[in-house]
Amino acid sequence: MATVAGFVRWLKALRSLNAQRKALDDHATELGRLSARIDPLADAAQSHARALGAREREIRVLEATAATLQRDIGELTARLSSILTRIDRDGVDAQAVREGVRREIIGITEWLGRLDRSATQLAQADRDATDLVEANTREVTRQMASVRERLEAEIREVTRQMGSVRERLEAIAPLFPALPNLGPEHSAAWFHAAIEGAFRGSEAEIQQRLSVYLPFVTRLPRDIVGLHAVDIGCGRGEWLRVLNDAGLTAIGVDANAVSVGRCLAEGLKVIRDDAIHYLRGQADASLGVVSAFHVIEHLPTESLIALFVEAHRALAPGGLLLVETPNPDNVLVGSSSFYLDPTHRNPIPAPLLRVMVEFAKFDVVESLALQPNDEMRDLAAAEHWPATLVRLLAGPRDIGVVARKPGDGRALATAPPHA
Repeated sequence: MATVAGFVRWLKALRSLNAQRKALDDHATELGRLSARIDPLADAAQSHARALGAREREIRVLEATAATLQRDIGELTARLSSILTRIDRDGVDAQAVREGVRREIIGITEWLGRLDRSATQLAQADRDATDLVEANTREVTRQMASVRERLEAEIREVTRQMGSVRERLEAIAPLFPALPNLGPEHSAAWFHAAIEGAFRGSEAEIQQRLSVYLPFVTRLPRDIVGLHAVDIGCGRGEWLRVLNDAGLTAIGVDANAVSVGRCLAEGLKVIRDDAIHYLRGQADASLGVVSAFHVIEHLPTESLIALFVEAHRALAPGGLLLVETPNPDNVLVGSSSFYLDPTHRNPIPAPLLRVMVEFAKFDVVESLALQPNDEMRDLAAAEHWPATLVRLLAGPRDIGVVARKPGDGRALATAPPHA
């Protein structure tokens, strides 16, 4: 009961995490809207900056003109004073001359006053515009900082709760027991490698089986086949060797440290990573082939769909998805041999696999029925079994799907895959 109660608490915490993840998405949307508001403000600031520069140049010209006029007025005033002195000394009636000179001086002084007021108003307008841009920028910056603080706080809280859920989950489902000198992670890796060595078949046999997919790859257009092929869950690297022997560039991805170490020791290019995480790191339309042989039966449904969707995004138009899995329609497989690997989750019937592949927007090129049980077929022929019994007991033990990403393959990315 404690285990069930712990599991229920874990489910409740998981629902809370999903709700908080939605809140994070909403905050991210709000942050995007605020970011969108910055762009027009930045454009306005640049426009104001250009206008300010032009106005500063006009002010400098006006200031230089005013200085010249003031100097000229000073000289003119001195000359007028000299003329007035001469007129007074010579006794000439110069009232009319004196009045005309006075009006000219007043007119020039008023013009200079208007010029000075215009320059002052222009400078004030520039200061007002600058203040407005700065105020808007400060407000947007403040709002963005507030949203960022809320997001960071919620991310910290979600991370804390995820740690708590992980601890409770591990209490319900403990880690693989540690083996001497290996540690818990590598213990599980060695155990799975041992299962593969015992039940998968020899490497030469698996290479021969997987060669059935090679013609689909070599018939691809040159610009697609020249892109990288990525083998998800590459295991011992049999498919990588088939591709390398055909002169193609192939990269393996596997989360099992033991398998990765063995492949690297044999000179194969392999990366240790989660399959979906790796594909999400690849550029759009950057791969020619994505393969997953005897991988999908290890994944929960949501992860399997995510794998297919990410493969579709990363594949170039016209690129291929190759998938193989045990065939549960064979009763001996569905009831017995499937469970020789305890890390298998659910068998996937051929019709369901096709629907999943098409749901991810692939076109199915061909469905393959592979590895029939020849000994059982001989027995069926000798005993004249009915067709249904032959299919259920001696039918193909594996099923494969060759699917193509729609498109003509002309618009391809050149970015190579990366870790």
